[in-house]
Amino acid sequence: MNLPLVAIMNDSDLLPPDSALYVDSALIHVLALNFQHSQPAASCHSWMTSLDASVVMVDWRESIESIPCSDRRVAYDLILVAENASEMTSPEMSALKERTGAGLVVILRADSPKDSGSVECLPQEGMWNLPTSLLPVMWPLVQAFCGERKRLLMEHRYLVNQLHDAEYRLEMASVASTVLHNVGNVLNSVNVAGKVLEDLVSQSSVVLVNRMSDLLKEHEPDWGTFLSQDPKGKKIIPLFMKLGKPLIDEQQALLKEIRGVQRHLSHVRQIILSHQAMARDQGQVESAPIEELLEQALELSFQPGDARWVTLQRELSPVPPVLVDPNQLLQILVNLFRNAKQAMEQQPGSMHTLTVSTRLSSGEASGRVEVIVQDTGVGIAPDHVSRMFSRGFTTKKDGNGIGLHSSARTLEKFGGSLSVESAGVGFGATFILAIPVAQDPEGSR
Repeated sequence: MNLPLVAIMNDSDLLPPDSALYVDSALIHVLALNFQHSQPAASCHSWMTSLDASVVMVDWRESIESIPCSDRRVAYDLILVAENASEMTSPEMSALKERTGAGLVVILRADSPKDSGSVECLPQEGMWNLPTSLLPVMWPLVQAFCGERKRLLMEHRYLVNQLHDAEYRLEMASVASTVLHNVGNVLNSVNVAGKVLEDLVSQSSVVLVNRMSDLLKEHEPDWGTFLSQDPKGKKIIPLFMKLGKPLIDEQQALLKEIRGVQRHLSHVRQIILSHQAMARDQGQVESAPIEELLEQALELSFQPGDARWVTLQRELSPVPPVLVDPNQLLQILVNLFRNAKQAMEQQPGSMHTLTVSTRLSSGEASGRVEVIVQDTGVGIAPDHVSRMFSRGFTTKKDGNGIGLHSSARTLEKFGGSLSVESAGVGFGATFILAIPVAQDPEGSR
């Protein structure tokens, strides 16, 4: 891969491939250390300063202590060390490399007739030791090494930034999928409520009231005779007297369904607001009573008519508030309850039971509230249990594999967890949520 060398601005910068901010791989940043009082200083300094400034940039330093602490990823490409500084230990040299970001340390020793002119290399530590006179000879190799290293570093940074950008886009896509999934769940309930409203209106006693009103209009000139002597008229007053309570009951039923629709629409709004906050990494984490959230989730997930075939059993132990985003936890609970409801609908049997319980965890998981959701549904095959929270995995014909995966990830962000147990197909399933306990003002749990 031959990518452009993107200038390092900071860890969060992602420059496009056609950016004008490229780094010249031929420019070598050199740290020359302790040459001021050494024998090779004059010849090395003279030769280094003769190099093209567009090729080499040299920073002459008297000692290690005078090196500034740079916050750049690559401060130097090469360190040249005079021989009187070569008494530094290998760990000290490695620490210097780490501190400056250099890829190569070259120790220059004074030329001597007794010197064989050998070059000592420690490839794993990135260190060379050679006579000063060999530096010009070895320079093309040094320059090639430093240039290639810089190119690879910049290419790595470019790819890492691209990866981060792809991860961000994937996370936003996941957020969008979760929003659609959760909103779809709520809209299903709105659709059910709409059908109930339609049935209530179509069967309303108002139709009978309207018929009696038409009869009264036909006999308006002689209501007395009509109501007291006509067979149809004599039934009107008793019917009016009987319609009072049914009409009130209808009104209450309509109001209940309308308020339910309003709650569902409010839940849709909260879903959107919650995920907008999550997309900005500003989830509204706060102390929340788990009992209230459970009741809200049950109300959003089950209709009054469901009592004909499912019993909701609550076993709620006293537990402290939890630290969580209430809206996101509500979505998780609604998703679990609706999954349990669908699983029980698919399991043969006239009556089913959904048991919801709470407890304070102990042992290694202490400091968490556990919510246990146990159903008598179709259960889970043993080879499916470990895959239940994998993205895209689903056992439903019309499922998308988003709900449980998103729920588990959201709980992990809060420091919690989601697990599942099942004895197999036909034996129901138990989901366990572990949620961190909110700390009190004094910091104790």
